[in-house]
Amino acid sequence: MESEELQELSSLLRAASLGAGPGGRTYARKVAPVPGARLVASSCSAQVLKFWPAEPNHHLLRLILDSAQGHLAAHSDGGWLFLQLCIRIFHALQDFPAPAALHGLAQAASDVTSALSDGAIRRELDWSKLPSVLALLRGVLCKPLALAKPADTRHLCAVALEAFLHTTPGMEAGRPWQEVVRFEWCCGQDVAWSESHRGLVLDTPGSLVPSGKGDGPIALFAASLEQWLPQEDFEEVYEVETLISSSAPSAAASLRDWEILQFKKLADSLLAAGTKALACQKLVDPWLIDYLHARGVSVLWRLSIRHIDFVRRLTGARPVSSLAALPSWSEALGWVGPLEHAQLGARNYIRMAPPAKHPALPISTLTVGAPDEHALNELKYCLPQAFHVLWEAARTGAVLLGGGLTELHLAGRLRENARTANITSTVAAVMRAVADSLTASAASLAPDAAPSAPASSPAGAAAVEAATAVLEELRHHPAKLPPGMVLDAETPKSRAILGALDLAGILLRIGQVQDFKSQKLG
Repeated sequence: MESEELQELSSLLRAASLGAGPGGRTYARKVAPVPGARLVASSCSAQVLKFWPAEPNHHLLRLILDSAQGHLAAHSDGGWLFLQLCIRIFHALQDFPAPAALHGLAQAASDVTSALSDGAIRRELDWSKLPSVLALLRGVLCKPLALAKPADTRHLCAVALEAFLHTTPGMEAGRPWQEVVRFEWCCGQDVAWSESHRGLVLDTPGSLVPSGKGDGPIALFAASLEQWLPQEDFEEVYEVETLISSSAPSAAASLRDWEILQFKKLADSLLAAGTKALACQKLVDPWLIDYLHARGVSVLWRLSIRHIDFVRRLTGARPVSSLAALPSWSEALGWVGPLEHAQLGARNYIRMAPPAKHPALPISTLTVGAPDEHALNELKYCLPQAFHVLWEAARTGAVLLGGGLTELHLAGRLRENARTANITSTVAAVMRAVADSLTASAASLAPDAAPSAPASSPAGAAAVEAATAVLEELRHHPAKLPPGMVLDAETPKSRAILGALDLAGILLRIGQVQDFKSQKLG
């Protein structure tokens, strides 16, 4: 490996160590290694990893970064743990013979897989106990710049949990959380301004009619209603001569009259079907808006692709995509609750409530505020991550202890097996090296731990000692959750640890073909 790439790998390990845990520091990094490149300042691993630059000839660094980013894309959590654990294991095993190192890694992976199901670190999440659920959220929402105040963290945890619990029935039907939760981001507001809304909050224009609190039929159009032009497959045939005649004041006027006639037929058919709202992905003709509004129909336009799928799921309406083949309205109409204007911050929105007496998919909208752009960018990564963690915990029903306790438990199991198992001394040494890497990852959670050797630094050693005492206490009293405890979703964390072991093995296998110390890959 080139010295420049080795130095960059050390910088990446340092960033992973400094950014880990609630005490993780904000890290600044240029998006490209050139003068004047944009600087990204963040304590969010997903944001830092996304913009971490890598030279084209730094093949090993790119492989590790791509693997960490792939883990984040699949599981939304554990990026720093995956990255630093892989690098530490790879460094620790460089001087071992390749066959023994791979054998030891395979044995360590088997022992870790077994130990991850131990009752000492794995527990069923009790959704009826609010402290347990908040401990899960606190592990994700503990570091963004916007949440420097504990009160802001508690508020955002409560808002996220409220939205998640409302949309849980939709997820039980097999839908991912991304289909039932929307975010509206607002820069310049306090975090305490953030709120969870049942239904949809849409930043779209609309002409609303004051209505009662009952449900009403809604028509949803995915086609433009800005103009109505003749088409070949339309049920009526119009000759050009009938539109442009000497008796007409102008061709444009006669065409407009014909167009209004078609819109009137459409509007009358909607009114006959009892429609109370019309929502269109694109523009709507002003005449049609006025005609429907005067007859008690609310009209929304320019929904855009961001909104129309959520409106379809909330209302159950079938989008109409062609004016040439209008469906039977009984099959296409959905149901919607009251529509009302809402001003949130300095922006105008339309709040679309779910129907109260008709079946509908529960959907929540989170309006999220942050004081500045940097804080808002971090929340854009961390809040979806929080929902993914909740969804994973609801799907599996189990969580792992956070705060480095899981890593220390796994390290203890590896050291015990290395001492008692019937294996060679070299393989046992490899397993102890993996255990030391897990201990270093846990020690890096201490704010003042040295990034290069966190377990041997005073702060890191003290943190490991304190965490070991907590782990021992939990073994004797598993139902007692210490104050400030954090929990991690089982799947993201277990996949991060096992994925780091797998990637370290791949790097060692490549090393049998290419000497990292003297040659370049590729």
